[in-house]
Amino acid sequence: MSRFGAHVSVMSKPPFFAAPGRRASQGFVALMAGGMIVLTGEVVPNVTCPAIRTAEGKTVALSHLPGAFAIGDMVTVTGSGYAPSATCQQEVLVVTKAAGSDG
Repeated sequence: MSRFGAHVSVMSKPPFFAAPGRRASQGFVALMAGGMIVLTGEVVPNVTCPAIRTAEGKTVALSHLPGAFAIGDMVTVTGSGYAPSATCQQEVLVVTKAAGSDG
């Protein structure tokens, strides 16, 4: 449940909405009111930062992910937007919330 009273997750069918400043080809996302981004995917190995792979096959690097999640887990993350990361050496979704997902 979001603070708006409804669960929001990645849409499985069009229309898709790209986050501000992002092209749809860079990964599909659902936007909540207030500009928050919600992605659901499988935690996958990444070189320097955690990442998820969405059902559409897009890999998205994350600013952080709680240690409770392991590679192969399904997770839904909420983020405030995309930002460059010197630590991750790539653009990441700035994660504000993460929760387990049934997929």
